[in-house]
Amino acid sequence: MKPGICLTKEKIMKNIMILLLTLMGVSVFAQQTPVDKKEETKTKVIRVKSEKDTIETKMQVKTTEETEVRTVKNPNHPINQDQIDTPTKVTTTTVFDLDNDPFYEESQTEKYYTYNNKRYRFEANDYGFEMKNDHSAETNNELGKARLTSVNRFYLIENDGNNGIGYFNKEGSFVVEYYDPAKNKMVVKEYKSQD
Repeated sequence: MKPGICLTKEKIMKNIMILLLTLMGVSVFAQQTPVDKKEETKTKVIRVKSEKDTIETKMQVKTTEETEVRTVKNPNHPINQDQIDTPTKVTTTTVFDLDNDPFYEESQTEKYYTYNNKRYRFEANDYGFEMKNDHSAETNNELGKARLTSVNRFYLIENDGNNGIGYFNKEGSFVVEYYDPAKNKMVVKEYKSQD
């Protein structure tokens, strides 16, 4: 027997363990839900001219669209199956470069929700987020403000002249509850997540 070909029990067991760990990793990776993901990044330079000089600010908008891929199970055609329409999660992050270094300082993230078949945009800020009409062509399309309370799960809501509370439910939708004096009852609105 040649000196380099001899395999001991320890080497065989080590090789078997490495093979098993590799196969387990491949099987875990293979069971993830497939997602169709599209990212688009646009950079824009904004120049503001003052009496003394021109100030240049860079703005970068990154839009990510994620859609879970689901197909109609057809045993007769296991390869070419029809795809089912699923909701698309759209996240837009806007970052600003306020100085001359290569890093962006401020960012803004938006999430989209629907209520009564209309789309709304929630924009994060320092105190919580702003709720805006995404379907409105007006420049002032603010619908309301949500301020995070000391109980991190609840928000104080200023919405259409009404004050109430808001929270995210288990489905990821944002629920607003307030008292309507004209109807003399509690009103509940659920903004469904587009995730």
